[in-house]
Amino acid sequence: MKLSIVSALLALASAAHQAKQQTDSTDAAQGAQQDTGYGAQQDAGYQAQDAGYQAQDAGYEAAPIYQEHTFAPRVEICLGSCPKGSHCQHKATGACSAPVHYSAPQYSGEVSYGAAQSTQGYGRKLQGGNYAQQSYEPQAESYESEAPSSGSCPEGSINLNCAQLGRRTVLWVAFALLAIPALYFWYVAFHDPAYANLTAGTANPFLKAPFTKEQLVNAIKLSRSVSFAVCFIASLAYLTMALGYGYTTRCCDGRQFYYARYIDWAITTPLMIWKILERTEAQTHEKYFLISMDILMIVAGLIGSLVCGGNDKWVFFGFSMLCFLPVMYFIWQLRDKLNDSTNFKGQYDQAITITIVTWMLYPVVWILAEGTGVICAQAEAICYTVLDILAKSLFGFVLVQGRSNYIGNGLIAGSMI
Repeated sequence: MKLSIVSALLALASAAHQAKQQTDSTDAAQGAQQDTGYGAQQDAGYQAQDAGYQAQDAGYEAAPIYQEHTFAPRVEICLGSCPKGSHCQHKATGACSAPVHYSAPQYSGEVSYGAAQSTQGYGRKLQGGNYAQQSYEPQAESYESEAPSSGSCPEGSINLNCAQLGRRTVLWVAFALLAIPALYFWYVAFHDPAYANLTAGTANPFLKAPFTKEQLVNAIKLSRSVSFAVCFIASLAYLTMALGYGYTTRCCDGRQFYYARYIDWAITTPLMIWKILERTEAQTHEKYFLISMDILMIVAGLIGSLVCGGNDKWVFFGFSMLCFLPVMYFIWQLRDKLNDSTNFKGQYDQAITITIVTWMLYPVVWILAEGTGVICAQAEAICYTVLDILAKSLFGFVLVQGRSNYIGNGLIAGSMI
């Protein structure tokens, strides 16, 4: 009985032990399977993520790369401002530098060697077979360098001493030679003693219809006052320039441009044309046409002077010449339409000759100065000064200080035209 109970217990224990082993092996298999599943799944996820990154990289490589281009605004360099002594300014960078001085050394003498003994060779054989070497005494070399030249600006630079007016003496001279005649014209216009001898009449170069003495005096005063105004306005322009005003510096080449001249010309040249035409039989429309062309000529020249580089400058110059040529033509042709061609033709021809010659030289100076810059600012000022004095002061003297004077219907000697 007991034996059977023991056997049954052993069998139960053995069965329980086998069941436990089976349970442990099952759990281990399930754990291994779970680990394998998670690992495989995680590895697959990592591989899929890597594949996505690779596809993304391939997309980046395949897609075109767009690069935004940014352009810095071009800085305009305004030339014309450099310290004294460094008047060479580079056109592209605006850097100032001193002129380059080129000087070559000058040799005043050659090196000479004097021998103690006048013999052939380097030595002389003495008694006993010994040789005595000659001694050479070199003379001192003398080098004299040439004096430094005035220097020239480096390539690509402009010389501001040429582009700018250093001394304004010529402008002061022009002011004096215009202001003094203007004051004289004013005095003659209002204080000429010959006015007392004037009488009424029926014909005069100033007045065609019958006129009184007062009307004739006023007409002559008006004509002389125009000569005064022309020179006095021009003297004001030169006073402005002599004091350092009335100009601007062109940024493209650093050249000083005196626009005060053009303001002077725009006012005075129409007055000169009117003074010429008042003694002729020119029609009213002809007078307005010539004065209008004259003003357009001055304005076009002013615009062309302010244009930097290119062909646009010469377009305005050509337009100015289109206005200039008719003015010269009509003034020359009106010589034959004087109110009194017998007594007044000599003075009128002189005034016309002065006007035609001087006015024809103004475009030449413009081409050499404002147009091409061949001549420097100093030479430009001298040329314009000479032309202005001849065209205004001398012109006024010819018309104001005439050799004859119309009084009434007759002609008597006097100081008035």
